[in-house]
Amino acid sequence: MVTVDDLPAEIVNAFSQNEFAAEIEDVMDLESIERSHVQDVLQRCDGNKAQAARMLGIHRRKLYRLLERLGLATK
Repeated sequence: MVTVDDLPAEIVNAFSQNEFAAEIEDVMDLESIERSHVQDVLQRCDGNKAQAARMLGIHRRKLYRLLERLGLATK
């Protein structure tokens, strides 16, 4: 885990401790961004996975694997 103590002084001095902590908390992890985007595209396609895959620029099979990995797969 990287802490403020691991950062160069010029970065630490650019933000107060509270501002820096707030900036870090506002950042979403990549998987959350990916999940949100895929859900948005599926919603825009009314759940049509073939159409969603085309919009995402991926093969339909890859979309199914992605949905499984993100915990969004429906039976």
